[in-house]
Amino acid sequence: MDANRTFPLKFLLNLSRRQDRRDRCVELFASLGWQVERLPAVDARVVKSARGFQSPGRYAHALSTRLILRRAALAGAEAVLIMEDDIVVPPDLNERLAALELPEDWAILYLGCQHHERPDVVAQGLVRVRAALDTHAWAVRAPYYLEVRRALAGRCWNEPGPLPAADILLTELARRVPAYAAYPNLAWQQEDVSDLLGGFAGNYDADGSARPGIQVLPGLLAESLGGSAWPQAVAEAKVPHAWFWPPQLLPPQMPHLEPAPPPEPLGDGDRIAFLFLTRGDHSHAELWEEYWAAHPDRVSVYAHSKDRTDLHGWLAAAQISEYLPTSWGGLSLVRAQMALLAAALQDERNRFFVFASESCLPIRPLADLVRLLSCDGRSRLAFATPRQVEKYHPGKLSHLPAGSPIPQGQFQFHSQWILLQREAAELLVANTALLSCFEDGIAPDEFAFGTLLQAAGYPFETRVANADITWTMWLSNADKHPLTFHGISPALAGDLMASGCFFARKFHPGAVLPDALSDLVLGRR
Repeated sequence: MDANRTFPLKFLLNLSRRQDRRDRCVELFASLGWQVERLPAVDARVVKSARGFQSPGRYAHALSTRLILRRAALAGAEAVLIMEDDIVVPPDLNERLAALELPEDWAILYLGCQHHERPDVVAQGLVRVRAALDTHAWAVRAPYYLEVRRALAGRCWNEPGPLPAADILLTELARRVPAYAAYPNLAWQQEDVSDLLGGFAGNYDADGSARPGIQVLPGLLAESLGGSAWPQAVAEAKVPHAWFWPPQLLPPQMPHLEPAPPPEPLGDGDRIAFLFLTRGDHSHAELWEEYWAAHPDRVSVYAHSKDRTDLHGWLAAAQISEYLPTSWGGLSLVRAQMALLAAALQDERNRFFVFASESCLPIRPLADLVRLLSCDGRSRLAFATPRQVEKYHPGKLSHLPAGSPIPQGQFQFHSQWILLQREAAELLVANTALLSCFEDGIAPDEFAFGTLLQAAGYPFETRVANADITWTMWLSNADKHPLTFHGISPALAGDLMASGCFFARKFHPGAVLPDALSDLVLGRR
């Protein structure tokens, strides 16, 4: 969609006393290459009567919008884009709009809004709205000018009492005409003092995510980008209904949904799949072989090695058929991990999946891991939100891909070396197509999987244990690589055992476990 062709008329609604907002918008539209005409908004201070609306401000806002639609109709414009002076857009808005394909039947299009009922995905980046609020950036197509004007005048609102705000009147209309919205939002409101409400207001985070109505959106991000949502998230999100509907527009009985059962633990005959991502041969292959020997019927092994020319033993036998050239810090590592997951999921006996590297050692008996997973079926990864990362790891947010359609607040940071339950692993593989969203990131292996689960609506609070499965030591937040150990002192051995982790890295090929720790890990004491 070309914004200049699709919306031959663009208007800015701006109060004459808000020169500051006008100046900001002039710069914004110039950066986009848009010709936008300013229309002085009707000032509620000079309105003598609310004309049936809840307040003079609501009447003035609806009247201003109706005047724009009237001018668009008189000009014979095929469509009009209406923007308010608190609008915020991403710098690549034109590129993101170009990726949208509008259905031919569209009547109303929101470039951004709050969703108070779960919308339906109709195309990548586009949803059919059910209950959307806010009018900071929305468009109307010519055949619907008159109908939208009538709605804004309250002529279709049959409820007793004062008329509500313009966006609620439009939402009622959207039940009868084809109304769509860009999702994720391509426009949102600046947090500022509201001329309409008379106080400091803001319904959007800095990345454009709407705060109200968030309970109806889990999994929608993955669906809107061409992926898959966690089915339970979709079912739960479809239950709530917008708070502003009059009684006759609500279902006679609100549906009831049973909560999802806890993730299934390791059962009899189930296996733990070990997924090795290595550069070449494993540095401690014999130790792993001894580690698995205690419970060989509980283990499956898969591997993806960058260099397959000189591999030995179980690592050579475990190589998956798919091969992806990998490089440090790039998306290729995540794609290789996804290939490992896809291969391991083909065996129904595999219920849990552990990622490991060539410098990784087991530090607790396999029996301990089997015992834990037989009781607790959650995935295990220590995750952190962007807000937490910004506080404790300054600068790390710069690793996120700048051009990603995923809002920054949706990212989840974690270690590359994680444990996944089958449900989460299947959900990740179902969203392989979304890996392109991380293309320009630095070390996306440290946030891609967690972010995909978040986008798919997977509930971290109930289905993920916020804990590391693999111990690693970083000397500082600025380091690109963790510390490599050439030996294991008694103090380090104590730290490993106290960590609560089941594995540890990075250990040089010459490093070996102390006898006491080795005996414990291998079940000899």
